[in-house]
Amino acid sequence: MKIQDLSAPAAKVEASERPSIWNREITFTSKKLSDKDRATFYHQLQTLVGSGVDIKSSLELVRDQFKKKAASQIVDQIIQELLSGNSLSGAFLASKQFSNYEYFSLKIGEESGRIIEVLNTLAAYYNQKMEQRRQIVNALSYPILIVTSSVAAIVFMMLFIIPMFEEVFQRFGSDLPGLTQTIIGFSSFITNNVWWLLLGLLLLVAAIALVRRSERWATVGEDVLIRMPYLGALYLDIQLSRCCASLALLTHAQVPLTRSIDFVGQMMTMKLLSDALERVGAAIIRGRQLHEAMSKERLFDKSFVSLVRVGEEVNRLGDFFDKMSKEYATSASYKTKQLNTFLEPVMIVFLGLMVGIILIAMYLPMFQLSTNLEIN
Repeated sequence: MKIQDLSAPAAKVEASERPSIWNREITFTSKKLSDKDRATFYHQLQTLVGSGVDIKSSLELVRDQFKKKAASQIVDQIIQELLSGNSLSGAFLASKQFSNYEYFSLKIGEESGRIIEVLNTLAAYYNQKMEQRRQIVNALSYPILIVTSSVAAIVFMMLFIIPMFEEVFQRFGSDLPGLTQTIIGFSSFITNNVWWLLLGLLLLVAAIALVRRSERWATVGEDVLIRMPYLGALYLDIQLSRCCASLALLTHAQVPLTRSIDFVGQMMTMKLLSDALERVGAAIIRGRQLHEAMSKERLFDKSFVSLVRVGEEVNRLGDFFDKMSKEYATSASYKTKQLNTFLEPVMIVFLGLMVGIILIAMYLPMFQLSTNLEIN
């Protein structure tokens, strides 16, 4: 199949839904496919089409294998769009259940005659995405449990235990140590303003939810995230892995470079990376080489730019992008495991310090009273 009008700028399409920074799982609520079902869907479709079954029959077989009604309805909608004369990518776009990444990947597969490879890539993409999510959840679940337990224990002590000690200290009639006075003052503040604090917390959560819908603030949030130690590098590795995988697919399909950059820019869920690719594409149109344009963007480090330069010189960009995608995915997996190893002891030490400080503050007056009695 010939590649048609691939030198023209890619049309902007509406994404089904912009995922959050951490790409949280899409559930079946409101009839949307989860990442697990997407991986299964693409894998089965690739297997059937690769075996010589026509696309309509393949979709019908995949539809019948889904146990959930919502998933079957989505696939059935795609089949109806195909019967009405729409292309496969057009049917996906019309269903409004799939992202730019899926739509553009399928469109490229149709125009380049590599639809089976695209389906395989999409299945691998969602499998990798689920694996990365599992690793992140495993890394963060225990530290989050520790932090939650710490906060619950500290709040309980502030609201119930410390006020009991305060009543006892008032009977002593002597001056309390500075640390004890600070802890008691903090406890009194929380006790007297607990409902206002809860209301403020709810308003803060609501404000964050509203702000995250703004593209401008999403960009600010991404900028803050990538500057964070370790977490920023982990997030960027995940995004660059997906970016390189997409560029590898397009390059192997012999899609013109400017069109490839435009496509991938629209596929990316990271706004900073999408904007950077847009600037890279504009620089290439002005006559710059790819590695020169990428060297001006802070998201692409020197190692990345060097490999791109070598790929250009030996005319094997697709192979180099594929290699970088795997390297970034491996790096993300390693960082996730290291994060778990680092956070567990840090959270345990944090809990011990907080509880220890409160206990010391409560027992200091008793030690002071005991000392005074011995002196007298």
